[in-house]
Amino acid sequence: MNEIIYNQPLVLFLGAGASAPLGKMTTVQFLEWLKLKIPRIASVIGRARAYLKPSEELGRLDAEAVLDFLENLVTAGKMFEDFGGRELLREREELEEIKSVIHLVPALATYKVEGNMEIRDQIKDLVVEHYSKIEEQKAYELYAPLLELSKLKRFRPLPIFTTNYDLAIEKAYELGGAIRLIDGFSRPFATTPRWSREEYDDYATFVGREIMLFKLHGSVDWVCTPSGTIQRVESRQRDPGGMQTIIAYPSRLKKEIHEEPFRTNYDYLLACLLHAKLCVVIGFSFRDQEIVEEIRQAIELNERLELMIFDPNAEAIKTHLEGKIGFELEAELLKKKFTPRNARVLAQKIKTEIKR
Repeated sequence: MNEIIYNQPLVLFLGAGASAPLGKMTTVQFLEWLKLKIPRIASVIGRARAYLKPSEELGRLDAEAVLDFLENLVTAGKMFEDFGGRELLREREELEEIKSVIHLVPALATYKVEGNMEIRDQIKDLVVEHYSKIEEQKAYELYAPLLELSKLKRFRPLPIFTTNYDLAIEKAYELGGAIRLIDGFSRPFATTPRWSREEYDDYATFVGREIMLFKLHGSVDWVCTPSGTIQRVESRQRDPGGMQTIIAYPSRLKKEIHEEPFRTNYDYLLACLLHAKLCVVIGFSFRDQEIVEEIRQAIELNERLELMIFDPNAEAIKTHLEGKIGFELEAELLKKKFTPRNARVLAQKIKTEIKR
């Protein structure tokens, strides 16, 4: 790993709330939108409500719960078709993660595998469609104060981690002038940029204002080709040309973060947190256990690390995080919406905090 990247005093961490001002929906809002776009979802929810658990953080049913249920039901349905009986399915150890839906498969005749797959794929299509649309000027106005931090020598390079799939940071960067964005993809000479961990590990030069972007859950424009290379293709369609879009779709299930490009992003997140003085969390509710675990390790091992939570529900977010990590923590809470004006206030506060 590259010490130049992880040995920085500041880590910016962006969640869904950091993209909400650009019209990007939360998982609860997304579910309501899905009901309008895919009327059959209402029927799925009605029949399966007993098995759909509201979000711990939000207290409401959201798109993650529905998509997880459909994924499990598709898996269970395929196995039911393969083995031909509920009792035979129960005997198989690999069904542990879907045991809560096994009994639904033979009972709900309308829940055919093909139908569930179709609804699941429609949801994924709409995820890519929705999060692909970004207004560049609005993105720049929102993120400019944070990107401007890269002007300061003590924030070069500036590491930014995000769980968002959208292209807000990339679009803001394109209007940001003399900023170099390093996101794992070769540029500018490549016609189709390809992802490689070496883009981070081999980074050595300072050409001015540089930002290291790590997209922990993938991106709407990341695809895996048949040859296994990871490229950027901005098509606004899921799996364009038969290539697989690389996204960790909304889910509460365990994410496969041990494969690239996810592994590199999570490796650098932990390394940065272990060396940082300040981690500023914007609009993230700590729902992902993999991320919570890395933050827990960093807090325990890095005594100087301070958390700053920027969100209208900052106090509830802190309480939820404490419940997950198992101990109380000190964190500065800024109960504000993320807006261009508040972003400027936050940027100034960050400068002050780092100087202390």
